[in-house]
Amino acid sequence: MFSLALRNLWRNPKRSAITLSAIVIGAWALIFVWAFIDGMNEQMIANNIQYLTGHIKIHKQGYHKDKVLALSMSEKFPAAIKNEPLISVATPRVEGTALISSKNVSATVLVYGVDIALEPTVTTLHNTIVEGRYLTNKPLEIVLGDDLARELNVTVGESLDMIVQAADGSIGADRFTLVGLYNSGIDMLDERLVMIPVASAQELYSMWGQYTSWVVKLKNRQVVEPVSQQLTIHLGTEYEVYPWPKLLPSVVQAVEFHEAVAYVVLWIVFIVVAAGIANTLLMSVMERIREFGVMQALGTQGIQIIQLVLWESLLLAVIGLAIGNALGIGFTQYWAVNGIDLSAYTEAMETMPGLSAIVYPLLRQDHLLLVSLVVLIVCLLPAVFPAWRASRMDPVQSIRGIAPPALIANKIEQVLKIPSRWLWWQLAWRNLFRNPKRSYITSGASAFGMATFIFLYAFADGFFEQMITNSTQLLSSHVQIKALKEGKRETVFLSSSISQDLLEMPEIQSSSPRLVMDSMVSSPHKALPVNWIGVNPETEINVTRLQTLVQEGSYLEVSSKLGGEGVLIGRTLAEDLKVSIGHKIVVTTQDSQGQLLSTALRISGIFFSGSELFDRGYVFSSIEHVRQLFSLPEDSISHLAIRLSDRHDSQGVANRLSAALNGTQLKAQPWEQIMPVVVQMVEMTQVDFYLILAVIFVVVGMGVMNTMLMSVLERVREFGMLLALGTLPSQVLRTVLYESLILGAAGIIVGILAGLALAQYYHIEGIDLSAFMDSMAAIPGVTDRIYPVIIPSNLILPAALLYLIGVVVSIYPALKAASLQPVEALHGR
Repeated sequence: MFSLALRNLWRNPKRSAITLSAIVIGAWALIFVWAFIDGMNEQMIANNIQYLTGHIKIHKQGYHKDKVLALSMSEKFPAAIKNEPLISVATPRVEGTALISSKNVSATVLVYGVDIALEPTVTTLHNTIVEGRYLTNKPLEIVLGDDLARELNVTVGESLDMIVQAADGSIGADRFTLVGLYNSGIDMLDERLVMIPVASAQELYSMWGQYTSWVVKLKNRQVVEPVSQQLTIHLGTEYEVYPWPKLLPSVVQAVEFHEAVAYVVLWIVFIVVAAGIANTLLMSVMERIREFGVMQALGTQGIQIIQLVLWESLLLAVIGLAIGNALGIGFTQYWAVNGIDLSAYTEAMETMPGLSAIVYPLLRQDHLLLVSLVVLIVCLLPAVFPAWRASRMDPVQSIRGIAPPALIANKIEQVLKIPSRWLWWQLAWRNLFRNPKRSYITSGASAFGMATFIFLYAFADGFFEQMITNSTQLLSSHVQIKALKEGKRETVFLSSSISQDLLEMPEIQSSSPRLVMDSMVSSPHKALPVNWIGVNPETEINVTRLQTLVQEGSYLEVSSKLGGEGVLIGRTLAEDLKVSIGHKIVVTTQDSQGQLLSTALRISGIFFSGSELFDRGYVFSSIEHVRQLFSLPEDSISHLAIRLSDRHDSQGVANRLSAALNGTQLKAQPWEQIMPVVVQMVEMTQVDFYLILAVIFVVVGMGVMNTMLMSVLERVREFGMLLALGTLPSQVLRTVLYESLILGAAGIIVGILAGLALAQYYHIEGIDLSAFMDSMAAIPGVTDRIYPVIIPSNLILPAALLYLIGVVVSIYPALKAASLQPVEALHGR
């Protein structure tokens, strides 16, 4: 049977080539898509480790969670670090937060006090200096990111003031000279991280001779877990050892998010590939019914026919996998060396921690083996059922190729009332029902491909829509009017300077005033940077849905039991500060003259949105209290938030408002400018989705093409009979093309209906992604349930292309059939 199977592959090389092409394209697609996602993940991990954390960090027990400076260490390096053979080098640090100020602008930053000699041996941020120089042993020097320098409006050589909460609870402050600017390409670092000499940090935080961290670089990143375990044993319970996955939760979240997307999409790719291969194999087996009938008539047993088909499928799978792996690995390796240039999405890439504009796909042996195994299984399973059916058929019927009468075709034809003059349309129509299985498989390829595209598009559009809708409803609104500013400082203006007639545009639904301050919030436990927003509680509810998110306490209402001014904070921030309803927190910010002001606010409410960025980074109080604290006029604001009836009008409304405000210090911004991170995140996710959709389209298109080719080529005898009876070659050509047009249309229509039904079902029920919420917590606006959204314009292109492919690929075999010699065709040559 093996020898016969091997000969059968070469007996009909066209059929074998078509089947092989489905396997090759499927293996290539899976290898490339997975390597692309693995490459992005590896880039994020490697860049963050080398720029920021090293492979392992060691602290006093409890420091990593609470960041309490009192949990410091006096020893520079313990024996456990010095004696571990897998450790390459280590460096001590002092890490903390601070409020940094230039002449009239302030920002909250993360401070690294570093050892000038050892730090460059562990991390490589010093290699990204773009202006000035790196730190020296001179005291009170500072290096920061170029993005932060632009926000602070400072250049190399100027002075910056830093104020901190010291280890003993006192307020520490010092003036530093800016000596260098770096550009890592990672927004998280370039906008927030500053470096100073470790001695200056110890002085600033009142930690003389003390360190908060030891940062370790390993000889091999892959041994991080066993080395961490060994260090934990040797250092004892007094210390905590954190490998990089625990140090970089945002990176791990981004990687897990990519993997979650990868597994969802790869699962769909697997199904698409399986369907394409299965369709081709099914058609390949079904068109050989006469052959199996002859074998049975000559005494071949049913089990031997099954063995023959399985051997053929296995041989095709092995050959196809060999070619597919060679092409997939070669194609992927080319891009792994040269990189895939995604510079058009540079801003989107930089929102993902550690990603840059050039992505290098990464081939992993375990993924290659898994792809090969899946494709191998896919090649064997579809052939089992038709082979089993063929082995049980009556030999006489198999040889004659007896098909059921086309009763359904006749009935539908009568309903449709196809005119008799459309003879070849009638013949094409009846041919479809003369062999319904073949027709189902052929049109099923188009239907499955179309349904897959609709659902994937709906899932992607639903994901993007949720990010945008939730983000605008949580904070930004659709349009904001604000004053021009320098750096990060929001300029205060009077709301009365905006004409009320201007706000009566038909697109504008409501508006609400705000005062926004970059601040530091602290409790007896710790201090964290936040945005402090003063709002009008009565009008804010018409612009955002903040009031619906309150889980504990009340929405910006002063309770007589609590007393004092109420403040609303996120649940994640409350957990970090270890505070609850009724506790007081201290908010520190900078006034317009550059002076620092602090006020104690009592927590009256705690909200929870499900977005970690929002729940940790914002506190809300009444706008009246902020005005009183800063002695501002009664109608002073920094932003006017505007909600529209339709968010898609944001750009047009913002342009019209800005034109009306021309000549003033005010401008209007749409949400796309207010929240570039959301736009960039959408663009970043679109890079993944659309690249993968392109690969899937190639696979689906090949599946449709292979099935169409197999459907036409297996009817050589039929076409020979038509030609022998006097049918003109042009009429044979017309019949085949008409059949393709009907099958393609039927497949597309069925696919659209199935895809719409599936997308609509999940649009109502939602797709539960709670298992992946840890990986999506850092993505703005995303919750644990995605609701697919159908955008009709997204259906036109894939439907047209799939239909066109089904028709175009039938032209060649139709021309081939029309040019056949009747005698040769009747002999199946």
